Amino acid sequence: MRAGVGAAKFPRRAWAVAAITMVLPAACTATTVSGQGSLSAVAPFSGASRPVSGPPDAPPAAQPPAAQPPARGPFAVGLRQVTFIDRSRTVPGSHTTTGRPGPRVLVTDVWYPAEGTPGRISNPGAAPAGGRFPLVVFAPGFDRGPSSYAPLLAAWARAGYVVAAPSFPLTSPGAVGGLDEFDIVNQPGDLRFLIGRLSRASASARGAFAGLIDPGRIAVAGHSDGADAALAAADGSCCRDPRIGAVIVMAGAALPFGGRYFMQPGPPLLVMQGSADAFNPPAYARDLYARAPPPKYLLWMPGADHSTPFTGTGPFAQAVRSVSTAFLGRYLGDPPVTPIGLPLAVRGTATLSRAPR
Repeated sequence: MRAGVGAAKFPRRAWAVAAITMVLPAACTATTVSGQGSLSAVAPFSGASRPVSGPPDAPPAAQPPAAQPPARGPFAVGLRQVTFIDRSRTVPGSHTTTGRPGPRVLVTDVWYPAEGTPGRISNPGAAPAGGRFPLVVFAPGFDRGPSSYAPLLAAWARAGYVVAAPSFPLTSPGAVGGLDEFDIVNQPGDLRFLIGRLSRASASARGAFAGLIDPGRIAVAGHSDGADAALAAADGSCCRDPRIGAVIVMAGAALPFGGRYFMQPGPPLLVMQGSADAFNPPAYARDLYARAPPPKYLLWMPGADHSTPFTGTGPFAQAVRSVSTAFLGRYLGDPPVTPIGLPLAVRGTATLSRAPR
């Protein structure tokens, strides 16, 4: 499911389903939920990586002291880039610089509430704000990197969330060996791996993210192919991670990763879809919303295309930021924030269907 510019997606859906079916058995065998791997670097977004002292996979020496509940936003926004290495799973030699199979390397941008005056600019390496915050792991679409979604992800951080977005090794711009959309089957495992590594980094007594994340309040979100992966990680019987407490699907669908969806009560779901999407058939989003059990929400944007509401500006982007932030507040907030609704400025340009329970 191509997120960037290219051929219309409707004909690609049959191809994507066939591709996933062909490569699924091997991918499922390789995928783990143990959180093994290594945190190779924690560094400011624009600076050089610095190694973490001590064995990266050693258990934390001690838990940090209990933190007070975080203050209400808006917050200043900090930004760091972290490289996580999952040595339990590999990429083919055709996608490594050595020509030999290598571990899955996930260069991950992390936006977080920071000390300082709130503003629209992210501050590389800024000191985190005090308190523990919910975690949102975001999956970019095919041929997209985290920076494409920076305004949206920074808006979530400004509201009080730690937001982590990886560059997937085979589907991000500049991928070694070229792009390979078949790798989507490995991305639910990538999301689960990142949840484990970031939770572990927060549980450590030292480090850039020590004490920053509340492991009991976790969501996943994604756009296009990334939305498909996020949904599978949250509610697919192939890959379901019980740590996930909410899921946001932006121009995505329930692809056959193996198994079935909605076989048991799952996390609250927010589906967001434009009616003029030439890549993700809008009917897929409506079907997903109809099949899902409550609590569920559907943000429908008449005339919106595949990417602009999630990467651009204007009324649709405003609706996406407002509704998604309210959804996260409702299901990850402490205390929960209610209700979820459209801002006055975009009423008439989008509609919100809901079944809270």
